[in-house]
Amino acid sequence: MLVLIGYGVLVLNEFLWKNRVLVILGDADTKSKQRYILDQAIDGVIDRDMVILGFNKHEEPYYKWNDTKLDIISEEFNLNSDDNIILFGKDGTIKAKWREPVTVEEIFQLIDAMPMRKAEMRRRKGGE
Repeated sequence: MLVLIGYGVLVLNEFLWKNRVLVILGDADTKSKQRYILDQAIDGVIDRDMVILGFNKHEEPYYKWNDTKLDIISEEFNLNSDDNIILFGKDGTIKAKWREPVTVEEIFQLIDAMPMRKAEMRRRKGGE
C-alpha cells in the first residue's frame, strides 16, 4: 500500500517518535520572549524530550532551521498568522497552538497529561 504524506510531515520526520517539537514562529520579540521563558526551565524541556525550532543558533535543545522548512510546516499544517507557537507530539500531530509566548507551566502540564509522557514518567520512576 502506498501512503502519501505531506512534505511538512517529512520535514519533522527526524524527530518523529523521539521528540516533542515546539516550533516558534512570529516576530523577533515573540521569539525572544519565548526563548527567555524556556531558558528558565531548560532541565524540564530536556526531561520532556523537547526540541525547539525557529531560532538562529543551534544549541540543544534549540535547533537551527531555515525559514523554508518553517514555511513548509506553516503551509502543510494550515497554520494562520496568529499561530506563533506550536507544540507537536512525538507522533507528529499538533497538540496545541498559541498566539503569544506561553509559560513553561502550561506547556509542561499539557505534555505531562499525554499518555506517552505518563508512561515515560512511570518507567523513569521505576528505574527502567
